Formats: sequence, structure tokens, C-alpha cells
Amino acid sequence: MRDENHPEKDSPFFLKVIEAESAQGGAASLLRLAVVALREKALGSGDGAFLGSEQDLIKWLGVSRPTFRQAARLLEQEQLLFIKKGPGGGYFAKKPDLSAAIHFASVCLVANKGKIDDIARVGMLLLAEAAHAAALLPEVTQREKLREFIGIEADELALNDAQYFAQRMEQLSDTLTDLSTNPALEMFMRIIRKFSASLRVNMDIDRSDRRICLQHMRRLAEAVVEGDAEVARLMSERLSIYIRRWYVQAPD
Repeated sequence: MRDENHPEKDSPFFLKVIEAESAQGGAASLLRLAVVALREKALGSGDGAFLGSEQDLIKWLGVSRPTFRQAARLLEQEQLLFIKKGPGGGYFAKKPDLSAAIHFASVCLVANKGKIDDIARVGMLLLAEAAHAAALLPEVTQREKLREFIGIEADELALNDAQYFAQRMEQLSDTLTDLSTNPALEMFMRIIRKFSASLRVNMDIDRSDRRICLQHMRRLAEAVVEGDAEVARLMSERLSIYIRRWYVQAPD
């Protein structure tokens, strides 16, 4: 068995150990560095890409079989790789399932007694950032996706149908998030949506309130289409403040 304190000098992993020791001023954990190296390899490969056989990866990392298998198990838990056994088998890259992380984050919020107002405050900031980013898109055709929220006919339907009104708000939020092209924004917005769905929340909105909210939505959409990032952020903040007034968490 190879002595793990002296990995092969021609191994790319050996170089990582030297770099870590230089940066930290001491010996680094070979397991931790193996995990880092294997994670980088998996993330740099396409979904389902072949990473190598066990023997090839052990040689590439320059670690013992037990250390490699422990590192591989940790990455399996992160959903970054999967193993196929038998002919044509080996280690393959895997794209993590974002929905699992979102579900876990939502559960943690519930366990820590998060309230709808807590998440609404964060949602205000995220929506404003998404609106600002969408308005800065250089391609006018992309911003034009918000034009559907400017129509008066859709507003009339939303005024008379509370369920359709709620759908319009979700559609606006989703469109702005998509246009932001920011994966972090998308993830946190989805966490907010998931957490909100886990609570018993009522929205007591009368027709006059819906009319004011729809006016804010229309002005927000207009600002994004016109590429006015500052006005888009301002209108998003006004819309969020107005929406927060309606959230009422039902009693247990």
C-alpha cells in the first residue's frame, strides 16, 4: 500500500498537497484535499460524464484505496457523482438536484421557527435585485418578456379573480428571476416559495388593493422593458412593501 504521507510526485494531487501546505503553513488533510480535487473534477465535467475507474482515480489522486473510497462516498452524499458496477462501470459525474437543497433549506427554516414576515423581508431584497438585473440586460428582446405584464386586459382578469391575481404575481417574480440569470437568486427565491407553501398563509386582498398592486406591477414591468434599472428597483420595493401588508399567518 502506498504511504499516504508521500503521494506520488507525478500525481496532480501531490501538487495540491504542496500548495495547501504552503498556504496553510502545515500539513493538510489528504482526505480533505482528495475531496476537493475530486469535487473540482466532477463539477468541471458534464452530467453523466465518465470520471474514471477506481484504479485510475486512485492513481490520479495519489492516495490509498480506503481514502479514495471515503472521499467518493462524501461526494455521493453531495450528489456530485455516482458509481456504476460491472462492465463499463466506474465513477461518473452527476449534476446535483437543486430541489433537494431547496427542500432541506425550507425544512430548516420551519425547524428554526421562521415566520412568513421573515422570509417576506428577504424576498423584498431578492426581488429588487432581480428587477435591477433584468433591466440591465443589453438585449431588448429579453426585456420584452415583461411586456405581457403591462396589458390592461390581464389586469382586469386579475382584479376579478383572486387566484389569477396570485398567479400573475408569481409569474412576474419567476420572469424577473429568470431574466436576472443569477443562479443564487433563483435558488433563494425557490426556497422562499417552498417555505411559504409550507405555512398556512392567507392573503386578505380586496379589489381596491389588487388594483393598486397591479399598477405597481405594470410600472415595474415598464421600467424593465425600458431598461431603467433604478426605477425597476424602486417599483419592486414598493410592490414588495404593499404585498407584505397582506400576508397573515393563520393561527395554529
